[in-house]
Amino acid sequence: MQAESLFVTTTAVNTSSHPWLTANYERMIRAGQAYCGSDFRLADDPETADFLLFVESSEPYLGDVCSSPLFRRHHDRSFVYNTNDAAVPVLPGMYPDIVGPVRLPDLQLGAFYLRSFDHKALVPPPNDEKWPTRLFSFVGNVKNAPGVRGRILALQHPDALLLNRSSGMRDDDSDYVEMLRDSYFVLCPKGLGPTSWRFYETMMAARVPVIISDGWVPARDINWASCSLRVRESDIESIPSLCAGNFARAREMGLRARQEWESHCSLVRAFGWVGRRLRELREARNGRTLHGASVLIRDLAFRRQLLRYGRWRVGKTLRELGLR
Repeated sequence: MQAESLFVTTTAVNTSSHPWLTANYERMIRAGQAYCGSDFRLADDPETADFLLFVESSEPYLGDVCSSPLFRRHHDRSFVYNTNDAAVPVLPGMYPDIVGPVRLPDLQLGAFYLRSFDHKALVPPPNDEKWPTRLFSFVGNVKNAPGVRGRILALQHPDALLLNRSSGMRDDDSDYVEMLRDSYFVLCPKGLGPTSWRFYETMMAARVPVIISDGWVPARDINWASCSLRVRESDIESIPSLCAGNFARAREMGLRARQEWESHCSLVRAFGWVGRRLRELREARNGRTLHGASVLIRDLAFRRQLLRYGRWRVGKTLRELGLR
Protein backbone atom coordinates (compact mmCIF):
# COMPACT_ATOMS: atom_id res chain seq x y z
CA MET A 1 0.00 0.00 0.00
CA GLN A 2 1.30 3.44 -0.91
CA ALA A 3 2.01 5.71 2.04
CA GLU A 4 -0.60 8.38 2.68
CA SER A 5 0.71 11.92 2.98
CA LEU A 6 0.17 14.46 5.77
CA PHE A 7 0.75 18.15 5.25
CA VAL A 8 1.40 19.56 8.73
CA THR A 9 0.86 23.26 9.33
CA THR A 10 -0.15 25.72 12.04
CA THR A 11 -1.94 29.02 12.49
CA ALA A 12 -0.33 29.50 15.90
CA VAL A 13 2.05 32.41 16.33
CA ASN A 14 4.49 32.71 19.21
CA THR A 15 4.28 35.87 21.29
CA SER A 16 6.27 37.28 24.18
CA SER A 17 3.61 36.08 26.62
CA HIS A 18 3.09 32.71 24.90
CA PRO A 19 6.44 31.78 23.33
CA TRP A 20 5.62 28.05 23.09
CA LEU A 21 2.55 28.07 20.82
CA THR A 22 4.36 26.53 17.84
CA ALA A 23 6.23 23.91 19.90
CA ASN A 24 3.81 21.08 19.10
CA TYR A 25 3.82 21.95 15.41
CA GLU A 26 7.60 21.58 15.49
CA ARG A 27 7.28 18.31 17.40
CA MET A 28 4.81 16.93 14.86
CA ILE A 29 7.23 17.73 12.04
CA ARG A 30 10.03 15.98 13.93
CA ALA A 31 7.77 12.99 14.59
CA GLY A 32 7.04 12.76 10.87
CA GLN A 33 10.73 12.89 10.03
CA ALA A 34 11.57 10.24 12.65
CA TYR A 35 8.64 7.88 11.95
CA CYS A 36 9.80 4.30 11.53
CA GLY A 37 6.73 3.07 9.59
CA SER A 38 5.95 3.08 5.89
CA ASP A 39 2.21 3.81 5.89
CA PHE A 40 2.40 7.58 6.40
CA ARG A 41 4.78 10.32 5.35
CA LEU A 42 5.12 14.08 5.52
CA ALA A 43 3.89 16.01 2.49
CA ASP A 44 5.50 19.14 1.05
CA ASP A 45 2.49 20.27 -0.97
CA PRO A 46 -0.95 20.79 0.63
CA GLU A 47 -2.61 20.67 -2.79
CA THR A 48 -1.77 16.98 -3.27
CA ALA A 49 -1.64 15.76 0.35
CA ASP A 50 -4.13 13.17 1.59
CA PHE A 51 -4.57 15.04 4.86
CA LEU A 52 -3.97 18.56 6.13
CA LEU A 53 -3.26 18.69 9.86
CA PHE A 54 -3.46 22.03 11.67
CA VAL A 55 -1.41 21.71 14.85
CA GLU A 56 -2.43 24.22 17.54
CA SER A 57 -4.05 27.61 17.15
CA SER A 58 -3.71 31.11 18.53
CA GLU A 59 -7.41 31.21 19.44
CA PRO A 60 -9.33 29.04 21.93
CA TYR A 61 -12.19 28.45 19.46
CA LEU A 62 -9.97 27.80 16.41
CA GLY A 63 -11.23 30.85 14.53
CA ASP A 64 -7.81 31.43 12.96
CA VAL A 65 -7.87 27.88 11.58
CA CYS A 66 -11.39 28.22 10.16
CA SER A 67 -10.59 31.56 8.50
CA SER A 68 -7.21 30.55 7.04
CA PRO A 69 -7.14 30.39 3.22
CA LEU A 70 -5.61 26.92 3.32
CA PHE A 71 -8.40 25.53 5.47
CA ARG A 72 -11.07 27.23 3.35
CA ARG A 73 -9.67 25.63 0.18
CA HIS A 74 -9.29 22.17 1.65
CA HIS A 75 -11.70 21.92 4.59
CA ASP A 76 -12.80 18.47 3.43
CA ARG A 77 -9.27 17.12 4.04
CA SER A 78 -8.40 19.28 7.05
CA PHE A 79 -8.23 18.15 10.68
CA VAL A 80 -6.71 19.50 13.88
CA TYR A 81 -4.46 18.47 16.73
CA ASN A 82 -5.10 20.92 19.55
CA THR A 83 -3.92 20.85 23.17
CA ASN A 84 -5.94 23.72 24.63
CA ASP A 85 -7.00 23.10 28.23
CA ALA A 86 -10.56 21.68 28.24
CA ALA A 87 -10.67 22.31 24.49
CA VAL A 88 -13.93 23.02 22.66
CA PRO A 89 -13.69 20.64 19.66
CA VAL A 90 -15.23 22.81 16.97
CA LEU A 91 -13.38 20.98 14.17
CA PRO A 92 -12.84 17.24 13.59
CA GLY A 93 -9.55 16.16 15.09
CA MET A 94 -7.50 15.10 18.08
CA TYR A 95 -7.66 16.86 21.43
CA PRO A 96 -5.51 15.61 24.34
CA ASP A 97 -7.45 17.66 26.89
CA ILE A 98 -10.99 17.35 25.55
CA VAL A 99 -13.74 17.01 28.16
CA GLY A 100 -16.00 14.00 27.83
CA PRO A 101 -18.58 13.02 27.00
CA VAL A 102 -18.23 14.58 23.55
CA ARG A 103 -21.03 15.43 21.13
CA LEU A 104 -19.48 13.58 18.17
CA PRO A 105 -17.36 10.68 19.54
CA ASP A 106 -16.05 9.58 16.13
CA LEU A 107 -14.92 13.08 15.15
CA GLN A 108 -13.75 14.58 18.45
CA LEU A 109 -11.01 12.21 19.58
CA GLY A 110 -8.88 12.03 22.69
CA ALA A 111 -5.13 12.06 22.13
CA PHE A 112 -1.77 12.11 23.91
CA TYR A 113 0.67 14.97 24.44
CA LEU A 114 3.60 15.04 22.02
CA ARG A 115 5.63 16.88 24.64
CA SER A 116 6.41 13.73 26.60
CA PHE A 117 8.88 12.39 24.02
CA ASP A 118 11.06 15.45 24.63
CA HIS A 119 11.34 14.79 28.38
CA LYS A 120 14.54 12.73 28.13
CA ALA A 121 15.10 12.61 31.89
CA LEU A 122 12.11 10.24 32.17
CA VAL A 123 13.70 7.52 30.04
CA PRO A 124 14.49 4.53 32.33
CA PRO A 125 18.24 3.83 32.53
CA PRO A 126 19.43 0.70 30.71
CA ASN A 127 19.06 -2.42 32.89
CA ASP A 128 17.34 -0.33 35.54
CA GLU A 129 17.16 -2.44 38.70
CA LYS A 130 16.11 0.33 41.06
CA TRP A 131 12.90 -0.42 42.91
CA PRO A 132 10.69 2.43 44.10
CA THR A 133 10.50 3.09 47.82
CA ARG A 134 7.01 4.61 47.77
CA LEU A 135 3.68 2.97 47.05
CA PHE A 136 2.17 6.05 45.42
CA SER A 137 2.80 9.77 44.98
CA PHE A 138 1.33 13.00 43.73
CA VAL A 139 3.32 16.16 43.08
CA GLY A 140 1.22 18.93 41.60
CA ASN A 141 -0.48 22.27 41.96
CA VAL A 142 -3.68 21.93 43.97
CA LYS A 143 -5.19 25.18 42.68
CA ASN A 144 -5.56 23.68 39.18
CA ALA A 145 -8.41 21.45 40.47
CA PRO A 146 -8.83 22.02 44.22
CA GLY A 147 -11.91 19.86 44.63
CA VAL A 148 -10.03 16.78 43.43
CA ARG A 149 -6.39 17.54 44.20
CA GLY A 150 -7.15 18.87 47.67
CA ARG A 151 -8.71 15.55 48.65
CA ILE A 152 -5.70 13.72 47.25
CA LEU A 153 -3.37 15.75 49.48
CA ALA A 154 -5.49 14.72 52.46
CA LEU A 155 -4.90 10.98 51.86
CA GLN A 156 -2.96 9.10 54.53
CA HIS A 157 -0.45 6.31 53.92
CA PRO A 158 3.03 5.70 55.40
CA ASP A 159 4.55 4.99 51.96
CA ALA A 160 3.02 7.92 50.07
CA LEU A 161 4.47 11.25 48.97
CA LEU A 162 1.92 14.02 48.44
CA LEU A 163 3.18 17.52 47.64
CA ASN A 164 1.52 20.73 46.54
CA ARG A 165 4.09 22.15 44.12
CA SER A 166 4.82 22.48 40.41
CA SER A 167 4.95 19.11 38.72
CA GLY A 168 7.66 19.20 36.10
CA MET A 169 6.81 22.08 33.79
CA ARG A 170 10.54 22.17 33.01
CA ASP A 171 12.25 19.23 31.37
CA ASP A 172 15.26 19.75 33.66
CA ASP A 173 13.20 19.39 36.88
CA SER A 174 15.27 16.47 38.20
CA ASP A 175 13.58 16.54 41.61
CA TYR A 176 10.18 15.91 40.03
CA VAL A 177 11.58 13.10 37.87
CA GLU A 178 13.16 11.36 40.86
CA MET A 179 9.98 11.63 42.92
CA LEU A 180 7.99 10.16 40.04
CA ARG A 181 10.42 7.29 39.47
CA ASP A 182 10.51 6.50 43.19
CA SER A 183 6.80 5.54 43.18
CA TYR A 184 5.11 2.37 41.97
CA PHE A 185 1.88 4.25 41.33
CA VAL A 186 1.62 7.91 40.30
CA LEU A 187 -1.66 9.68 40.92
CA CYS A 188 -2.83 11.51 37.79
CA PRO A 189 -5.82 13.70 38.63
CA LYS A 190 -7.45 16.19 36.34
CA GLY A 191 -6.00 19.69 36.29
CA LEU A 192 -7.19 22.72 34.32
CA GLY A 193 -8.75 20.13 32.00
CA PRO A 194 -9.40 16.40 32.35
CA THR A 195 -5.93 15.32 31.22
CA SER A 196 -2.39 16.29 32.15
CA TRP A 197 1.14 15.65 30.92
CA ARG A 198 1.58 13.48 34.00
CA PHE A 199 -0.41 10.62 32.41
CA TYR A 200 2.22 10.15 29.72
CA GLU A 201 5.25 11.14 31.79
CA THR A 202 4.34 8.31 34.16
CA MET A 203 4.07 5.78 31.34
CA MET A 204 7.36 6.95 29.86
CA ALA A 205 9.05 6.42 33.24
CA ALA A 206 7.67 2.85 33.45
CA ARG A 207 5.38 3.60 36.37
CA VAL A 208 1.64 3.03 36.75
CA PRO A 209 -0.70 6.01 36.26
CA VAL A 210 -3.72 6.14 38.55
CA ILE A 211 -6.17 8.21 36.53
CA ILE A 212 -8.61 10.34 38.53
CA SER A 213 -10.66 12.28 36.02
CA ASP A 214 -14.31 11.53 35.25
CA GLY A 215 -14.23 13.61 32.05
CA TRP A 216 -11.12 12.01 30.56
CA VAL A 217 -11.39 10.81 26.93
CA PRO A 218 -8.75 8.08 26.45
CA ALA A 219 -6.44 8.07 23.46
CA ARG A 220 -7.32 5.18 21.17
CA ASP A 221 -5.13 2.09 20.59
CA ILE A 222 -3.41 2.28 23.99
CA ASN A 223 -4.29 -0.71 26.18
CA TRP A 224 -5.11 1.35 29.24
CA ALA A 225 -6.54 -1.57 31.22
CA SER A 226 -3.19 -3.37 31.17
CA CYS A 227 -1.05 -0.46 32.37
CA SER A 228 -3.16 1.92 34.47
CA LEU A 229 -5.76 2.15 37.22
CA ARG A 230 -8.79 4.39 37.06
CA VAL A 231 -10.59 5.91 40.04
CA ARG A 232 -13.79 7.92 40.02
CA GLU A 233 -13.46 11.39 41.51
CA SER A 234 -16.01 10.39 44.15
CA ASP A 235 -13.82 7.44 45.22
CA ILE A 236 -10.53 9.23 45.92
CA GLU A 237 -10.43 7.92 49.49
CA SER A 238 -10.14 4.36 48.12
CA ILE A 239 -6.79 5.06 46.46
CA PRO A 240 -4.49 3.76 49.26
CA SER A 241 -6.26 0.40 49.41
CA LEU A 242 -6.49 0.19 45.61
CA CYS A 243 -2.74 0.72 45.18
CA ALA A 244 -1.94 -1.71 47.99
CA GLY A 245 -4.23 -4.30 46.42
CA ASN A 246 -2.41 -4.03 43.08
CA PHE A 247 1.10 -3.87 44.52
CA ALA A 248 2.00 -7.40 43.42
CA ARG A 249 1.55 -6.50 39.76
CA ALA A 250 2.82 -2.93 39.91
CA ARG A 251 6.21 -3.75 38.37
CA GLU A 252 4.61 -5.64 35.48
CA MET A 253 2.06 -2.88 34.90
CA GLY A 254 4.79 -0.23 34.90
CA LEU A 255 6.80 -2.09 32.26
CA ARG A 256 3.63 -2.52 30.24
CA ALA A 257 2.97 1.23 30.52
CA ARG A 258 6.41 1.93 29.08
CA GLN A 259 5.79 -0.54 26.23
CA GLU A 260 2.47 1.10 25.40
CA TRP A 261 4.11 4.52 25.42
CA GLU A 262 6.90 3.33 23.12
CA SER A 263 4.41 1.69 20.73
CA HIS A 264 2.19 4.73 20.33
CA CYS A 265 3.59 7.93 21.86
CA SER A 266 7.34 7.85 21.26
CA LEU A 267 9.10 10.02 18.70
CA VAL A 268 9.44 7.17 16.19
CA ARG A 269 5.81 5.97 16.56
CA ALA A 270 3.66 9.04 17.27
CA PHE A 271 3.25 10.02 13.60
CA GLY A 272 1.78 6.62 12.76
CA TRP A 273 -0.72 6.93 15.62
CA VAL A 274 -1.77 10.34 14.28
CA GLY A 275 -2.08 8.96 10.75
CA ARG A 276 -4.37 6.14 11.89
CA ARG A 277 -6.61 8.62 13.67
CA LEU A 278 -6.78 10.74 10.52
CA ARG A 279 -7.98 7.74 8.53
CA GLU A 280 -10.69 7.12 11.13
CA LEU A 281 -11.70 10.77 11.08
CA ARG A 282 -11.92 10.78 7.28
CA GLU A 283 -14.17 7.74 7.32
CA ALA A 284 -16.35 9.14 10.10
CA ARG A 285 -16.65 12.47 8.35
CA ASN A 286 -18.07 10.78 5.24
CA GLY A 287 -18.18 13.96 3.18
CA ARG A 288 -20.07 16.04 5.73
CA THR A 289 -19.30 19.73 6.19
CA LEU A 290 -18.27 20.03 9.82
CA HIS A 291 -17.24 23.62 10.31
CA GLY A 292 -18.91 27.00 10.39
CA ALA A 293 -21.00 29.04 12.78
CA SER A 294 -23.78 26.46 13.21
CA VAL A 295 -21.32 23.74 14.22
CA LEU A 296 -19.59 26.08 16.66
CA ILE A 297 -22.89 27.08 18.26
CA ARG A 298 -24.00 23.46 18.64
CA ASP A 299 -20.77 22.51 20.42
CA LEU A 300 -20.85 25.59 22.62
CA ALA A 301 -24.44 24.83 23.57
CA PHE A 302 -23.57 21.17 24.23
CA ARG A 303 -20.82 22.31 26.61
CA ARG A 304 -22.87 25.18 28.06
CA GLN A 305 -20.22 27.68 27.03
CA LEU A 306 -22.26 30.13 24.94
CA LEU A 307 -21.94 32.90 27.52
CA ARG A 308 -18.19 32.32 27.94
CA TYR A 309 -17.74 32.44 24.17
CA GLY A 310 -19.74 35.69 23.98
CA ARG A 311 -17.53 37.30 26.59
CA TRP A 312 -14.40 36.13 24.76
CA ARG A 313 -15.69 37.56 21.46
CA VAL A 314 -16.42 40.93 23.05
CA GLY A 315 -12.94 41.01 24.60
CA LYS A 316 -11.32 40.04 21.31
CA THR A 317 -13.16 42.82 19.47
CA LEU A 318 -12.17 45.39 22.09
CA ARG A 319 -8.52 44.34 21.86
CA GLU A 320 -8.59 44.60 18.06
CA LEU A 321 -10.01 48.12 18.40
CA GLY A 322 -7.34 49.06 20.93
CA LEU A 323 -9.92 49.59 23.65
CA ARG A 324 -8.51 46.96 26.01
